[in-house]
Amino acid sequence: SFEIEINGQLIFSKLETSGFPYEDDIMDVIQKAHDGEPVEKITKSRPPCVIL
Repeated sequence: SFEIEINGQLIFSKLETSGFPYEDDIMDVIQKAHDGEPVEKITKSRPPCVIL
């Protein structure tokens, strides 16, 4: 699994989205947390990698 938490709050879970988060979304949430703003869970992700 791959999960991201900020101050104990789950921000992203690969188990829930079936993919990895976009870097810009992670940076936006980190900046909001740093600025003292409320953070929301990231719900969009990249499609999973498929190796043929």
